[in-house]
Amino acid sequence: MEETARIKSFLKVIDEPIVNIKKLMKLSWHGIPFSIRYIIWKYLLRYIPVENKRVELVLKKKRNEYESLQKMLSFEATEIELKTKKQIKLDLVRSTTEVPFLFHEKAQEIMERVLFLWALRHPASGYVQGINDLIVPLFVVLLQEYSPLREKNVFDDVLEDDLKKVEADLYWCLSLLLEHVQDHYTSNQSKIFEQLASMKQLIIKIDQPLASHFEENNVECFQFAFRWFNCFLLREMSLEKGLRFWDTYLSDEDGNGFSQFHLYVCVAIIEKYSSKLMNMEFAEIMQFLQNLPSEEWTKCDVDALLSEAFILYKRFSSPDTHLQLSH
Repeated sequence: MEETARIKSFLKVIDEPIVNIKKLMKLSWHGIPFSIRYIIWKYLLRYIPVENKRVELVLKKKRNEYESLQKMLSFEATEIELKTKKQIKLDLVRSTTEVPFLFHEKAQEIMERVLFLWALRHPASGYVQGINDLIVPLFVVLLQEYSPLREKNVFDDVLEDDLKKVEADLYWCLSLLLEHVQDHYTSNQSKIFEQLASMKQLIIKIDQPLASHFEENNVECFQFAFRWFNCFLLREMSLEKGLRFWDTYLSDEDGNGFSQFHLYVCVAIIEKYSSKLMNMEFAEIMQFLQNLPSEEWTKCDVDALLSEAFILYKRFSSPDTHLQLSH
């Protein structure tokens, strides 16, 4: 019943002639019902306009634009581009086994085209491992518009024309998401190391005993948390929970959910297990943090984690605090 009421609240907002995006963000912060997530994410990513009557027109335009962009794929690839293509193929076969349809030939081809085209159009950064993880939640959510199934045979039920729409939407939504975190995916990934340094400083500020314990055991944040930033925790939990975290990230009013708020979520996770970690030594700490017991997290645990992260975010993310953190 609660789910039905929540769906109604969302539909009420998006049925307005002009969608109140702030209201939509406020609702989405607490999680989005799966059956309508595909349309809500399109609003939150600013893929579709808030003026309701323009939505279909904009979608048609973007989908046609994607079709034109695909012509780039027919040019003869350079040696570097062929290397990129090979890397993308290798990474895609390592996708999460939770979603069987990802391993269908059609799914692999769609993701490969989208990632390769994105890399071609962003030569300064190019394709970096980790971007392949970001495409999965988007694909799963966008395909929901045409089929609720996740089995490998889902493509038997989806029309070819609808698949083309999904592919175009996937390309644009991934591009919009990466605009916020593109500096995570440069060749040296310096932004991630910057965030790892901030993470260390935050732990020192809010939990000095744990920071000292980490130091005594030679524990460095990059040893366990690089993947947390590179894949935005997607490899640390079930896809269902990952989607829930992303609902909140996409609801950040300033568009900093992935680029800033995520850091505080990572710190909140460490804080959740602070007393446990204090009783462990290096090998145990590594084993634990590289294999978080996220399958135990209930809906209440996830909500509490995100709320705790939000408190830290508001407390430490002002420009003045950032200056203090970096020294």
